[in-house]
Amino acid sequence: MRVFGTPRHDASGNLKPRWQVRRELDAQAGAWRPEPRCDRCRQF
Repeated sequence: MRVFGTPRHDASGNLKPRWQVRRELDAQAGAWRPEPRCDRCRQF
């Protein structure tokens, strides 16, 4: 299962620098919350 992802290219088609991709992934990871109906997450 793929939880996080961001395109490696920006809107103009240029390759994004690694720091920018890392920042976007960190923001996604920080905002992620498990779904309330997920049985496995509810056990913990």
